[in-house]
Amino acid sequence: MFIACLVVLTIIAVLGVWSIFQHDVIMKSFQTLGIVALVAVVIIVAGRFMDASPMAAPSSSTQMFKAIRYLTLTTLIASVSLLALIGVLAIWDVITDADVIHKSLSSIAIIAFSSYIAVAVCLERENHPLWQKRSSEFSVGGLVAIGILFWIAVITGIFS
Repeated sequence: MFIACLVVLTIIAVLGVWSIFQHDVIMKSFQTLGIVALVAVVIIVAGRFMDASPMAAPSSSTQMFKAIRYLTLTTLIASVSLLALIGVLAIWDVITDADVIHKSLSSIAIIAFSSYIAVAVCLERENHPLWQKRSSEFSVGGLVAIGILFWIAVITGIFS
């Protein structure tokens, strides 16, 4: 379903470039593709922090942090998906309040950042091998993600 929606939006955008659709439809298609891409990246990254490997002799505190991590990631995925739906409805003027798209993007950035912090703390407390491997590396993807979050914060006026 996701791929089918992506294909339809891409076709609309391409046909708009060839002046088959009005400029408004083109811009809405590009905005929708952007918000769908942002949500897809957040969900893909969140999925990488859910592991199916069993841990050897887990303690009760390790299990607690693992449960918190799963709950945080599940909440992240559900809330980002819902906020993306609200954003898409605002882009296509189903929701007429102009500030909804900015509030939706800001909320996605805030939830993603706070979820990242919670998952990082849980992985550290679990002494998880994924965190041990990743904590010593410099991540260009992480730097790009921070830049995107900062850009969203600036365009939505969080700092003003």
